[in-house]
Order: sequence, then structure tokens, then C-alpha cells
Amino acid sequence: MAVIWIVILVFRNDVYNFYAVVLFVFAIGFFGIRQIAIPPALEVEENQEPENRKGKYLKSGLKQEQSVEYYQKLKKLITEEQVFKQSELLINDIAALLKIHPNHLSQIIN
Repeated sequence: MAVIWIVILVFRNDVYNFYAVVLFVFAIGFFGIRQIAIPPALEVEENQEPENRKGKYLKSGLKQEQSVEYYQKLKKLITEEQVFKQSELLINDIAALLKIHPNHLSQIIN
């Protein structure tokens, strides 16, 4: 970008300015195409059981059946009532709407 300004200030010719901008756009396109693609996020199936639970949830009182039920409630709350549009939304608010403990909701989300 600085090269374009130097060409504009030094040469004061529209033809040189045009060539400088064209080369700049070409360079951006060339390096943009060569950039490594970001891999897509891995999707997890809804009913897939985790291979091994995280260490901090080993002693949790939340059963697998409960977590599936709570997950379905959370999914319904998000899609139908669109609570995510509330700017001041807290995890405690969502837990109160679902009538579950905030720690269990955090475990479901994680």
C-alpha cells in the first residue's frame, strides 16, 4: 500500500498510478489464492457419546440420559425462542429458563 502512495507522490502520472494499483491488486489476489485454507469445523453427531469424559466431569451427578434431555431442551430454546439474540444473556438466565443447574448447563455446552 505504501508503494502506491510513493508512486502517486513521486511520479504524479496517472498511468504509473494505474499500474501500481493493478500490481497491488494482482499481488493481493495471488497471495490470497496461495493462502492455506482453514479446515471446516468438525461436526459432532447429536447422539454420539463422547469417547472419554473430561476429567472435571468424572464426578458429575449428570447422567447421560439427563444430558441428552437437557441438550434437546437447550436446542429447542435456541431455535424456537431465539434467546441468543438477547445482548445481556447469562448462563444463569438460560439455566433458569430450562429449570436446570447452571453447572449442568455448562457441562452440556462443553
